[in-house]
Amino acid sequence: MEVGPRPALARLRDEAAALDRDLKAVAPENLHVTLRFLGDVDASEVLAILEALREACAGVAPFTMRLRGVGAFPSPARARVLWAGLEGADPLARVADGLSRRLGAPDKPFAAHVTLARAKTPKGAAKVPAFVARHRDWQGDEVPVERIVLMRSELAREGPTYTPLGAAALEA
Repeated sequence: MEVGPRPALARLRDEAAALDRDLKAVAPENLHVTLRFLGDVDASEVLAILEALREACAGVAPFTMRLRGVGAFPSPARARVLWAGLEGADPLARVADGLSRRLGAPDKPFAAHVTLARAKTPKGAAKVPAFVARHRDWQGDEVPVERIVLMRSELAREGPTYTPLGAAALEA
């Protein structure tokens, strides 16, 4: 689910990008929420995945969530990923859980967040604890959610490229 561009999120991402050159910020056009990473998927499976996504979205009404809080995975002291949190994302968690049930057990539980940056080295993570502490109560923009998009990601040296493969509307 795409969340950029949002002014407050863009400012937070830019501040994160300035922390250290070993902390690689996500390109503004690539800011998104991942419900479930599927890994390598054969083209013949895309229609079945889209159907599972539509089924998971059935009965979930469009909603609005708010970007709120900052954290790091696995922890601020050992950060590999710096993220902005999402408040009011329970409907998104229901869709993620429904999708996981239809596609098989997830590799890890859904954690509603938008990745801001990734630490390329431990040095890149050195300033993350202070950044997280400074922005723990950060409040960002509202994000309306009306549909979920199935995306293909292709990794390249300059960064990932995302291509939409289909979408499912939220409908109560």
